[in-house]
Amino acid sequence: MYNFIFDIDDTLYQNQTLEKPLSKDLFHMYFLYSQEINYKKKNAILEKIILRYQKTFKYDRYLDTLMEKIPYPKHIITNSRNIHCFITLYLLGMKKHMNIILTAETQNRMKPYPMVYKHFEKLNQKNYQNIFFDDKIENLIVPNSLGWITVLINPDIYIKKIITPYIDYVFYDIYQALQYFHLQINNKNK
Repeated sequence: MYNFIFDIDDTLYQNQTLEKPLSKDLFHMYFLYSQEINYKKKNAILEKIILRYQKTFKYDRYLDTLMEKIPYPKHIITNSRNIHCFITLYLLGMKKHMNIILTAETQNRMKPYPMVYKHFEKLNQKNYQNIFFDDKIENLIVPNSLGWITVLINPDIYIKKIITPYIDYVFYDIYQALQYFHLQINNKNK
């Protein structure tokens, strides 16, 4: 059995294919949202944030189909804020696939801090092989040392064919990676 664990930004989606939603005024809205205590005002700020995200993030039918084909638990470990994480997952259609979701806010730490990955292991408590997908090499070093299978999603490194001992697989994008693992699962089950 496996756990499929994903980063979000530049992994489940890639910024170069999208408009940039994370401008300074959006960060300002995040701040206002986090500080606001009036429920109606907080909701109004959240609506503005969601409208902004809807201009950039759309349901990804192909990614949804690929995720459906992977019969193992799927999780998130991201350095994103909760609000960014959940809105993005929801709009991409990925929220329904995820079991454990760890953000920088829920952990009070960011990758590549080792406790981030160990916290996931503690929460999961299943003796599954972890497969971790991320777009940054530095976020794969600790999981690799913990015995996780590490998957780099990075078009630049894929094209340059850079190899390090911390990376088990390199793919151009998440679609290519999930197609590969889906084939591996099917071949193993035959």
